[in-house]
Amino acid sequence: MGLDFTGRIAGETTVEGRRAILPEITGASHLTGFSQFLFDPEDPVRAGYLLES
Repeated sequence: MGLDFTGRIAGETTVEGRRAILPEITGASHLTGFSQFLFDPEDPVRAGYLLES
């Protein structure tokens, strides 16, 4: 399809005491639609969750 994307680790950081990376992704894309995310303030996992092994 001729769609090339390149990704690299641009840096490292810490998020809430955990090691994390700063990704950099380059490439060309086309707008195909819109999305809307709604957050319920009563949702106990609206901020996400972490799976650990």
